[in-house]
Amino acid sequence: MDGIIFYNGDIASSNTFFYLSQKLKENDFKLEDPSLPEIITQYSNGKTTFIMSKTDLLHSEYLDKLSFENLIFVSKHISSMGVAAFTVHSTGNWLSSAEYGGEPYTLSIASPLKMLTFLKALNSIQTKSTITYEATHHGPLLKTPSLFLEFGGSELDINNTKNAELLAKILYSSINTEAFSGKIVIGIGLGHYPKKFTSLALSKDYAFSHILPKYAIEKYDIPTFKKMVLLAISSSKPFPKLAVIEKKGLNKFKFDTLLSLLKEKGLDYEFL
Repeated sequence: MDGIIFYNGDIASSNTFFYLSQKLKENDFKLEDPSLPEIITQYSNGKTTFIMSKTDLLHSEYLDKLSFENLIFVSKHISSMGVAAFTVHSTGNWLSSAEYGGEPYTLSIASPLKMLTFLKALNSIQTKSTITYEATHHGPLLKTPSLFLEFGGSELDINNTKNAELLAKILYSSINTEAFSGKIVIGIGLGHYPKKFTSLALSKDYAFSHILPKYAIEKYDIPTFKKMVLLAISSSKPFPKLAVIEKKGLNKFKFDTLLSLLKEKGLDYEFL
């Protein structure tokens, strides 16, 4: 069973839940008693559970107690440039800062096939917003495979109820939609919004799990780089079979280290 999680302190999240709840009440979903004190409201049909949480999504480790197969967090997306976007990403922290939940140098278990499914669904809608992966960032730190599904950019985009309604329709249709099958990959390099990885996902069904961005790699010494690459490989369900690599920005020591690690773990690789 999948859990789709909303937060009443997030206007994008709560607006999406509002549109969804109208649909749920009309169909086979039952309003249940909250299963944990952190939960305000939950609807379930035995296959999918929709939860309104009173806990900030970035600090929702309590959800591991519920033994979901996947956790999908619905959240606002904030862009310093104010670029309107729908985004999908895994959770974790590549660096020592854990200002937004989780712990330093740790990753949650990624859900690459679910992310690919939602990315493709977002790409099919009529919107002027950018559709993109984001590099892995922020909490919570979870053992349950998870992902964030976000919309926003500026405050206007975050508060736009049309965006919330679009996302609600995608989430509702996902109830009876099988996840896409694809090649499970990790992404190494590019920026926070990895356009080339997104294009590969949409054109070749590359299901990215964790995306390790260039800005993090540049700050690593060799031992930390090894640790985080190995963590990216292991923190996914299913496990990756391929690494897609942006060579630019990798010095010889990191390049050689990376190829040695991939060979050791039995991953193929290709370069952008």
